Amino acid sequence: MKFDIEYYSDIGKRNENQDSFLFKQTDEDTLISCIADGVGGKLGGSKASKFSVNHFIDTFPNNNLDNISLSNKLLQIHYEIINEAKLGESYGMATTFSGIIIKNSKLIGIHTGDTRVCILRGNGIKQLTDDHTEVARFVREGKLSFHESLSYSRRNIIESALGIIDHEPILQEFNFDLLMGDRIIMTTDGVHENISKRDFRDISLKSKTSKDFLDILTVYLKRKQPNDNNTILVITISN
Repeated sequence: MKFDIEYYSDIGKRNENQDSFLFKQTDEDTLISCIADGVGGKLGGSKASKFSVNHFIDTFPNNNLDNISLSNKLLQIHYEIINEAKLGESYGMATTFSGIIIKNSKLIGIHTGDTRVCILRGNGIKQLTDDHTEVARFVREGKLSFHESLSYSRRNIIESALGIIDHEPILQEFNFDLLMGDRIIMTTDGVHENISKRDFRDISLKSKTSKDFLDILTVYLKRKQPNDNNTILVITISN
């Protein structure tokens, strides 16, 4: 198994890029990857996102990935961010987070917030993560239609993140069986707020490699001129 990996990150119209990402291939069949977005308006968002991805990657120093609890790992990072904030001058720092481990064609993941992990396969796209936002919850509960959600005034309200101290984060574990040719995309909301799932699918169908896919996406994003930081990782599974 081979991992064809490409990535892109841009500040958008913000003063600081609070997105962070990391990936590490530990052997020919194992890849660890994660993405995070410092919660907008929170002091130390950039610090929190960097902290989360670094500590997630460092949690797995070898290939012993059996019997692990990703929820426990992420909850530990959550409390470490809180403690780090108390020791420094970044009280209230927080970040969204999505992390995956691919081993022998199996993908397992952990998530909180509104970063996303999606799988592109042929003519289909599947979102593996739930958006932990007010607007997404209202859509799931039937209080808003999809079209109503597009103009909802509180679309930016996050309901879960690492480091928020008034409640524990919502942690979603997920898994997926991969096939050769599958394409994994990990994005912050500055990307998926500007590119639809249909566009992701259509661009992917025209792209043989992760680089081809990302090159078209970045041109598309720049035309949209995102207000927010925008970061994407593309991982294509090949022989």
